[in-house]
Formats: sequence, structure tokens, C-alpha cells
Amino acid sequence: MSRLGDFFAERRGLVYGLLAVLLVVIVVLNILFFVLLRQAAPTPTPTPWPTAAPPSTVTPPSSALPTAPLPTTPPTAGIPTQPLPPTESRRPVTAPPTPARFTVTPERRMTASPRATATPTATPTAMPTATPTATPSPSITPTPTTTPRWTATPWPSATPLPTATPQPTDVPPPTETPQPSPTRTPGPISAENSRVLAEKLAGQSRWQVTIRLVDVDNQPAAGVQASISFSPPHLPVNVDQPPPSDANGYAVGYVSSTEQACVTIEVQAGGVTLRETPTICFP
Repeated sequence: MSRLGDFFAERRGLVYGLLAVLLVVIVVLNILFFVLLRQAAPTPTPTPWPTAAPPSTVTPPSSALPTAPLPTTPPTAGIPTQPLPPTESRRPVTAPPTPARFTVTPERRMTASPRATATPTATPTAMPTATPTATPSPSITPTPTTTPRWTATPWPSATPLPTATPQPTDVPPPTETPQPSPTRTPGPISAENSRVLAEKLAGQSRWQVTIRLVDVDNQPAAGVQASISFSPPHLPVNVDQPPPSDANGYAVGYVSSTEQACVTIEVQAGGVTLRETPTICFP
């Protein structure tokens, strides 16, 4: 059953197409059969109504009615004869009545008459005519509307500007007093992140030592006093100690000597010795 279902599922379009073709063929065959059946049926021919034949006259045979010769002279035997009056002898003889004639009417045959075709006759029907009725429209009474009137407001008069009083030119302008910026309290000095830079001054036997102090948060350490030392300490070297560090953590000191020697610079600040120790030489 599953194979048959799969077969029809795969060829669903083909099956539907064959069914449609079969339905069309059946419809066409029905139409052809109906047309052929109408052509084979005989068409009834109208038979004219028979004309009335003249009635035939039936003549009875002569032997049917016995005829006897009329006596011209009354019998005289055994009958007393009396003379007839003159009027009776002249009475005409009346012939016997003629028997009734039988008329044969032919039998009427029922013939198929053509069907009467009813022709519909269109009887015009009088349509009611709509007569427009004039309805008086209500009159509109205009309502007076009040239009607001704008009142012109006068523009305010200009206020005269104050007259500038001339100032003497020989008075110096006031000097602005710099406001001290709020200082941050530095944390512990970082020996690893702080820097020491030694530069020789041109034409002199003197070195400039630039110190940059930062705390453990890598923020500038302002207001911290740094101290410069050298080794070996027995050499004749003069040291100018730097001032406290500025807001950016910088401080500058100087080292000089009149003799030829080389020393190593060390810097202590905030209780720690900085990691950088540059070496300088004098001529």
C-alpha cells in the first residue's frame, strides 16, 4: 500500500492530468450522442384535415317496397255502387310517402397535428411616472458673527543707552591674582615608574638632573622633595638640590665638578630610591 501511495505521490500531476482528459472525453461523447439522437428522430409531418365528403344517397331496391296498381275503377262485385259526387271524382291521387334516406358519414381519423408554438407577446406595461414634488427648502437665516478687532499696541519707545564715562588712561589695568589650583595628595612614590634624566650643559662642566615623580597610581606627585646623591661619595662633586616637585611632578637639580671624574647619580624621594641611576663624567 505504501508503494502505491508513493507512486501516486510522485506522479500526482500526471494522474490529475489523465483524470482531466478523461472528463473532457466523456463530456464530448455525451454531446455527440445527443446531437446524433436529435438527427435520427423523425420529424412529424402535419396531416391536413380531411374534407367532408358529400353524403351518399342510398336507394332502396324496388323489391323492398311492393307496389300495386292503383284501381282506376272501383270494384263493383258485391259492393253497391253509388255514383261519386262530381267533386270526389276529380280528387288527385296522392303518391305514397317517400321513405327516409340513410346518410353514411365517414369515420373521422385522429391525425397528429403539429404542435402549436406559443409565441410570447410582450404586453407593454405602463410604468409609473415619478412626478417630482417640489419640497420647499428651509430658508437659512444668516447669523451675524462678531469679528474681533485688533487694537494696535504702540511699540515701546527705545530706552536711551547709558553714557560711558571716560576712564583715565594713565591708570594701569587691574592685575588678576592667580587662584591656587587645588592640589592632590599624592600616594606612595613609585620607584619603577618615576624617571631620572641627566643632561650636560653646553660649554660648562655642569649637569642638569631632571626628575619626574609619580605615585603608585601613575599620577604626578606634586610637592614632594627629592634628594640627589652620588657615588663614590669621596670625589669632589658639588650638588644643587632640586626644589619640591611642581604640579606635574617635575623637579630640576644640578651637579658640577672642577676635576675629572665619573660618578653615578642616585635620587631618593618619599622614602624610596628611584630605579634609574644615570652615570655622568666631568672633563
